[in-house]
Amino acid sequence: MIAGHECHVEIIVGLDQPKIDGDLERFVEQHNQIKVYHPGKHLGRSEMRNSLVSLARFDWVLFIDADCNPAKRDYLRRYLSQVDNNRTQKVICGGIRYASQKPMPAYRLHWTVGSYREQLNHQKRNKQPWRYFFTGNVLIRKELLISTPFERYAEGYGYEDIALGYLLFKTGVNVRHISNEVIHEGLKDAKTFLRDSKSAMQNLSDVHLAGQIGQTPLITVYEKMDKYRLVQPFLVLMSSIQPLVK
Repeated sequence: MIAGHECHVEIIVGLDQPKIDGDLERFVEQHNQIKVYHPGKHLGRSEMRNSLVSLARFDWVLFIDADCNPAKRDYLRRYLSQVDNNRTQKVICGGIRYASQKPMPAYRLHWTVGSYREQLNHQKRNKQPWRYFFTGNVLIRKELLISTPFERYAEGYGYEDIALGYLLFKTGVNVRHISNEVIHEGLKDAKTFLRDSKSAMQNLSDVHLAGQIGQTPLITVYEKMDKYRLVQPFLVLMSSIQPLVK
């Protein structure tokens, strides 16, 4: 029984790293309802999620990233109420939030960009549901992820979730956004954030060229630059300042 709802629950922790942390190992030993999936090699974000779905025993899968924590005490109740109130709904996104207090300077770039791009209320997210499909906090029917898994071509960092959201949109699946955020606490220092952002741009290029994603602000900017032949000058400029960024 969870928040007045009768349901079966299992917790599966996916570790996409070479070794299991000792503290986690001891915690799992004390809580036998928690399973750990540790393939012993790096699978990548898409393949790891697909593997976790195949291990899940029940009808719904709730994805929460390890560096996120529910913002509200009634977090599970909010999701379960959505399931009870609309039996045809298959995808429910809760949203992302960042701490209101500014972090240390080394982590402020990630905090600033994330707060601007990801911290959106559910009304705005529902205007373009696929664009804000973040797997760091989403409840989704298992059968849907079996028939429409994460694409394996998205092996780098970023946009594999939005690509899936766009595929769901194209196939007529209703993606619903609600106010049930998690707080993204795993901020990266500026150097790591810029490195991952670069990887995300490559992923965005790959999924865009494959026709697996719709129009995003970055794609729109690129197309305008390409129209006015500004791409090459921009690349020259970036290559000249890249050593300074590093």
